[in-house]
Amino acid sequence: MALCARGVSIGCESVYNAFGSFDLVLKPVPRYLRVIEHRLRGRNMPNSALVLLGRILLSIIFILAGFGKLTGIAGTAQYFAGYGLPMPTVTAVVVGLVEFFGGLAVLIGFQTRIAAILLAIFSVAAALVAHTNWADMMQLINFQKNLAMAGGLLVLAAFGPGAYSVDGRRA
Repeated sequence: MALCARGVSIGCESVYNAFGSFDLVLKPVPRYLRVIEHRLRGRNMPNSALVLLGRILLSIIFILAGFGKLTGIAGTAQYFAGYGLPMPTVTAVVVGLVEFFGGLAVLIGFQTRIAAILLAIFSVAAALVAHTNWADMMQLINFQKNLAMAGGLLVLAAFGPGAYSVDGRRA
């Protein structure tokens, strides 16, 4: 790991000494690694653009899934009835609205923390309701995908939507 001491980046390397134990030897870090270190610390790095890209990628699946549910209520209700969910038509509408409008909120960065937490809870709940047949590899993959999305949404909720968002403009 590189350290900065008086503006000079140095790295540490473990080497054996004459007695057979490890010593830490400081050595200069190449310039390209100092540039990467500098950018990773947030200087000159387009963090808000990365957060925007992350929001776009996270929101796409929810917007498309919600739209599909809302435009195919009968099929979605029948699918939900197969899982034994109560009031399948009402559940289909509520789930479709949560996915669609929650995804839009994350996309534009409006009330992002609330939307991200709501979608994270939804993702975990959906994984536990619909993707627990782990003998089927696709079910296991979908379960893991839902947990990964929930993790990304919780990170978004913790750190905020970035400057390129409605919330960022209002702050």
